[in-house]
Amino acid sequence: MPSRDGELSGPGLPEVSRDDLDRVIRRAVELQFEEGTERAGSARLDETEVLRIAGEVGIEERFVRRALGELRADRLLPAPLADQSPLVRFFGEATAQAHRVVPGTLERVEAEIGDYLRTRETLSPVRSRRGQSLWEPDPGVLAKVKRSLRLQGHRYELSRVTGLHVTISPMEEGFVLASLAADLRTSRAENAAGWAIGFGSGGAVAGLGAGFLVGTALLGIPAFVAAPLFAVPTALAGVLLGLRVGRGPFRKVVERARQAAEGILDELED
Repeated sequence: MPSRDGELSGPGLPEVSRDDLDRVIRRAVELQFEEGTERAGSARLDETEVLRIAGEVGIEERFVRRALGELRADRLLPAPLADQSPLVRFFGEATAQAHRVVPGTLERVEAEIGDYLRTRETLSPVRSRRGQSLWEPDPGVLAKVKRSLRLQGHRYELSRVTGLHVTISPMEEGFVLASLAADLRTSRAENAAGWAIGFGSGGAVAGLGAGFLVGTALLGIPAFVAAPLFAVPTALAGVLLGLRVGRGPFRKVVERARQAAEGILDELED
């Protein structure tokens, strides 16, 4: 029950688990911001105030600074790659992204990522400037042979990309935000064509058979009329079905590319 000073007391006071702590803190901050907005017309806090409040609830300063760094990192992330293709409806987005705050200078991290992409993923730079670069699969014969044979047991998942966009942004001293965005639109188009042609051809063959059987034998319609009458709609139905079925395998391609990008970031943290 409430005490004289407004605090809860007595047996009715609930115990707060670790899982509930985050919810309680978030809600308390929301309430304080709402009251602060009513009083001062603003709910913005500077870094010093955030550190003070966190200290009062027993959160170590190093964790607060790391959380603030991640917040800044979110604001520094590059805009998503534009994708206006109608294939988005069937196959989804053709972008695999990974980003992380990692230790090191911009120059060192940039060099390490570049070395990894050349030696482990057989990519080559298309254009590059400080903190930003675009990579594509190396078109050389040796690189193609290396990818096809999967030397060293490596799957070369990033060799499927149309382009790999690398962005590195400085954070606080000794840390940078590394962001990798793999453009897989060419791979998506190839997957869509394969599934659509395969299922569309099957539908056309089935339609031709139905045209001869039903149209010619049972209805007496000439074969040259019955065949396309049945084959065209079944072929279109096959194409649509192929696009539906192909979504799952392509999403696996995107996920493997994302994991490959995450693996690069893992290397930077070791």
